[in-house]
Amino acid sequence: ASLVIGAAVVLGLIATFTVMRSVIRPLKITTNAIRQVNSGSIEIDLPPIRPDEFGDMAVALRQFRDQAERLRRLAYHDPLTGLGNRARLEENLQRAIDRSRQTREPVAMFYVDLDNFRAVNDKFGHKVGDRYLGEAASRLNRFMPDGAQLYRHSGDKFAITIDNLDVTSALENTLREQADGVLRGLSESYPLGENLLNMSVSIGIAVFPGDGETAEQ
Repeated sequence: ASLVIGAAVVLGLIATFTVMRSVIRPLKITTNAIRQVNSGSIEIDLPPIRPDEFGDMAVALRQFRDQAERLRRLAYHDPLTGLGNRARLEENLQRAIDRSRQTREPVAMFYVDLDNFRAVNDKFGHKVGDRYLGEAASRLNRFMPDGAQLYRHSGDKFAITIDNLDVTSALENTLREQADGVLRGLSESYPLGENLLNMSVSIGIAVFPGDGETAEQ
């Protein structure tokens, strides 16, 4: 009888341990994921989906993660061109400036303005104007310097940021050559049906630290 009782106790302990383990482990994972959510993190270590309450929480956390990512894209991306918007530009540019303070490597920005966008918009309408902006963004992306980042700042204005520049080179000449490459790349007319729309841009160049101490400047 004592053997039977002992075996029953052992089996009971094993069963209890198994049940606790099946609860505690997913509880820890779920709790950790919730803490990441509360901290504002998008990169969440999601718990596995299970056929129980923990599984329901895992589904809810995935839905939250996906919704947060959609909101982040809306907050930082231009819906027309798919480029980063002004908020993303200012955030990334400030990060590049902060890195530059440590590395002593300059950061440059090209501020790009489409020369005749208003005339295209007025003559052909906003739908054609949107297509014109999309083509300009595509060309800028194609002809900007390697490793640079392109943003739509506002309206018909774009920005190109360039970091990791070589301080030992003739920086002014390098930037002028890069800007000339962008100008040439956008100089070809844009065919629209039977029309040829002239496309050109004006470019202003600013360099940290010589032209400002912050992204806004």
